[in-house]
Amino acid sequence: LVVRATRSSSSHSRSQTHSRSSSDSHACKYHVGSACPVISILVMQDVHEVASQCIMRVSRGLLDKTDQPLVKRIVASTFRNITAELQRRSPDTVQQLHRMMFTQRQKNKTLAVLKLVSDKRLRNIGLDVAEAIRDSKAVPERVADVREVVRSVRDVQDFVENTLAQTALVELERDEALMLPAELRHFLGMAHQWSRTLDLENLEMMKSVDSQWRSIEAGWRERPVRATSSLEGLRRAIRAGALEMVRVLLFIIELASYTRMPAWIWWDNTGGEDEPQDGLSCKLDRANAALNLVLCPLRFGGQGLDALRARSHIANRRPEKDDRKATVTPSMVPAKRL
Repeated sequence: LVVRATRSSSSHSRSQTHSRSSSDSHACKYHVGSACPVISILVMQDVHEVASQCIMRVSRGLLDKTDQPLVKRIVASTFRNITAELQRRSPDTVQQLHRMMFTQRQKNKTLAVLKLVSDKRLRNIGLDVAEAIRDSKAVPERVADVREVVRSVRDVQDFVENTLAQTALVELERDEALMLPAELRHFLGMAHQWSRTLDLENLEMMKSVDSQWRSIEAGWRERPVRATSSLEGLRRAIRAGALEMVRVLLFIIELASYTRMPAWIWWDNTGGEDEPQDGLSCKLDRANAALNLVLCPLRFGGQGLDALRARSHIANRRPEKDDRKATVTPSMVPAKRL
């Protein structure tokens, strides 16, 4: 089960043993012309390797080559924990994923999409999305009125798409052709557009996106050096990144297999880490800067992927030539009614 920092060493050992045994039960190896249960992708070593590479790629300046073994261990442990937690809390979903088969070609497409979240071009698009969310006046608060939240989220989507149509459409069209060719677009389908970007927790994070991110992602400004973060701070950051990579993988599987993942996957802190008391954020001038330097670029990459998948819809919002220099303001976003 999920390992918590407050558990005793014996409890920790039992939890790790349970996770390994659960993972072993889903193990599968591809052979020529064969297929494996979709659930087995979660425990495949090459999948863990790709997830580890993504974390290392977005964490340059914070992590270095000497941290690779630690990153790989934490990634493998996190993926095992999530697999065991799925088995315990959502056995019906696991049965579905066990009955559904992916060929090696389908698994390779899954890995190709998974790699994208750490791509610098996609992260830059995702940062455009983050800044649009930050500048939108419609980001909902966590209120009890669900109808009001839904209206607000739709307004945020309108604002983001209008902004991208005016500022980033050329980049979206170029990068879609380069990074998300027709084969991968067909693999992912068109369902659940913007669903992860418009998640309330993610919107809260993006509301606080720091102005320094633009220069950091562009390479004009160095990330904080390793010496500014404690070893435990680095481990927490890696664990947060590993949990995010599991969620990205499960989202890809959800899109490609038409299997609805349980809701707790997206919000429950299944990585065994306590979140900062003031919540997740993309601020850099705070004690959780190391965690944010890993987690936020991965979130940017996920938002960039959402934007690429919505590119044709965004293109339909392209302004007329005479209006292309107009600035998008919240007043331009029509309020939608349920």
